Amino acid sequence: MKQDNSNFRELIKFETERTWKIFEKGKKLIELTAANNKTKKLSKELKLTWLGGTTILKKIQEIDYNVLVQRPKISGFDKLKIFLSSRF
Repeated sequence: MKQDNSNFRELIKFETERTWKIFEKGKKLIELTAANNKTKKLSKELKLTWLGGTTILKKIQEIDYNVLVQRPKISGFDKLKIFLSSRF
């Protein structure tokens, strides 16, 4: 049975904050790879990965890190926003 656990939520909060920092550092790779014709495809893949990852991090924060009780989900609308954001 899934139950709320404050220690686990604190761990998830810590890991989410740590992951945000990693994503922010990695965001620079999108611009670096976009500038080179040989790596433009990679840049698009990195941008989609970044947008998807940051979306799920936001979803985890929105449910107050309570992933044992409520699973964070990316909706169809979220997927559309990610796709459209990746194009520009």
